[in-house]
Amino acid sequence: MESNNLCIFKWANDSHLPEILSFLHENFDKEEIMLKSLKDNNSITIEEEESMKIDHERLIRAIFNFSPCIIAIEKSLKKIIGVNLMIVSKNSKFHDGIDGVSAAFTNNPPANRLMKQYFNYLSEISEKANLYGKFSNSKVAVEFYAIAVDKNYRRKGLSKSLMAAGIFFAKNSIPNVGFIFGVYTSLYSKKAAEKLGLKSVMDVDLLNYRDDNGQPIFQDTPPHNIVSVMNVCKAVDLLSEPSASKELEELCLDAAKDGVSVVAVDTNSRKVVGVAFNKIQLLKNSSEKSSFEILRDNCKCKSSKALIDFMINIDARIDLFKRYNTDCIFEIMFLATLPSYQKCRIGELLVTSSIKIADELKKGNPVKTPITINDVNIIENQKKIPNVISAIMTSNYSQKIATKCGFENLFSLSYDEFHFNNKVFSEKIGDEHRNCILVAKKLS
Repeated sequence: MESNNLCIFKWANDSHLPEILSFLHENFDKEEIMLKSLKDNNSITIEEEESMKIDHERLIRAIFNFSPCIIAIEKSLKKIIGVNLMIVSKNSKFHDGIDGVSAAFTNNPPANRLMKQYFNYLSEISEKANLYGKFSNSKVAVEFYAIAVDKNYRRKGLSKSLMAAGIFFAKNSIPNVGFIFGVYTSLYSKKAAEKLGLKSVMDVDLLNYRDDNGQPIFQDTPPHNIVSVMNVCKAVDLLSEPSASKELEELCLDAAKDGVSVVAVDTNSRKVVGVAFNKIQLLKNSSEKSSFEILRDNCKCKSSKALIDFMINIDARIDLFKRYNTDCIFEIMFLATLPSYQKCRIGELLVTSSIKIADELKKGNPVKTPITINDVNIIENQKKIPNVISAIMTSNYSQKIATKCGFENLFSLSYDEFHFNNKVFSEKIGDEHRNCILVAKKLS
């Protein structure tokens, strides 16, 4: 397993378990948002505190017996400074009997009243998320149950590295894994997860939980009151190849050189929270390769090649240049919003802003903005004027945006038609997003 200047990452074995239990008690039990709030808002005795510790240790031991655990060991002190305890579960649709995770929780019920409440809340959140319902073709799932970093070694990227190692393990060592997920209860853990491509499938506001008297149960949790169930489930497994994301960054940079991409920036934090990478596509003669084909041929990773091949396949179904009698098309190539900023209409605003840019170009107005890349800020395709704006919309959400913005739906394709590593895309994407569509809109 990998290492860095600070620590090495390795698989935990039985000899590490006592240190792991002590580490998680100090760096997880005492700091996990929901558990800490329950403790702080209830008067508990020393005996009750000890019983909570015993309850959780018993469960962790049971999970440890059948699921993998990655640890980060500080090089000089040889001590554990990070833990990612995972749970591997099986979809009952494909497996008879009780799997390890079910047995662990069934055979180790908490005795302490607060631990009962804690696990009841977690169970309720998981049931609402209904991940096996959303990804019904998934036979196996991997959950990041407990990710913790020593408080003296935080802000060094350890949480992200522990999750990245878990994702790599799940995608390369566990047969039939359909999705990887976690229940994230702090802003910091969510940010680390977002950087690795995990997206929220459900958010729960802890402030909505009330006791029998109508009083808030988790009133002291802000700004960490939003619990997010986040997962990663990509059709072409980009995260399984460390260099694949870098290759696709080159595709984004190539688009940015046209000077027509759009970003959404949070007015308070000033960070980028959404982007539309837009590309000026030009009519080529039959002997010339398209820009996508050129980039695909330069890729070395199977997953990045597969994604670009998917885009080439869709584009080849209809000759947009011929259909709209044009030699220049404005394409919304990649549309993305940070998971924590979704459901704020940012995607829609990015699309409408892209349409406005395309309209201005059609009118002959100089609205292209140079982007400095490798100390060069020359705009490519500077004088090209688009007559059409197009996009491949791959999710239900982006498809609704396209309809709202007046795009014409040219055709729809099921993800069952596309394969990667002998699996159809739909098997990994799940049931929520069943098809992609090609849309276009003539510029006025």
